Parts: sequence; structure tokens; C-alpha cells
Amino acid sequence: MRDARALDPKITQAVAPRLGEVRVPAHVVWGERDPFQKVRWAPKLRDAIPDATLSTLPGGHFLPWDLPAQVAREIRGLAARAAGG
Repeated sequence: MRDARALDPKITQAVAPRLGEVRVPAHVVWGERDPFQKVRWAPKLRDAIPDATLSTLPGGHFLPWDLPAQVAREIRGLAARAAGG
């Protein structure tokens, strides 16, 4: 928790204007019950990245720990899309 509270939002604010420059396939995976980054922000991030897709999962902030199989499925889907399949 201490580490999460120490995150500086200025870092995110500095990167946000450049999200439109992303030129690789991107897929946003967001926890529906994330107490730190509310799910309402997920579509905004998806829309800021050209051609990005979005999935929400029934978990919190640490999805790879909470739902590893589901996160792996999302990564495989992105890899398949990037490979043209």
C-alpha cells in the first residue's frame, strides 16, 4: 500500500498526451473492482491509443495475481491479433 500511495500522478500526466503516438497493437485489461484506478477510466485509455481494444475482468488492481489465467488469455488474444490471426 505504501508503494501505491507513493506513485506520482505527474508521471501519468506526462505520458498521457503521447498515447496517440502508439503504433503497435494495444489491448487494455482493467479490473472491474480496482480501488485505485476506477473502471470508468478504462474506455478513456482505450480511446487514447489508436485502434486499442479493451477488456474488463472481475478483479481488482493486481489482475495478473488475481486472475492469471484470464490475463494470459487476454495476452494471447493480443498476440494473435498482432500476428494477423
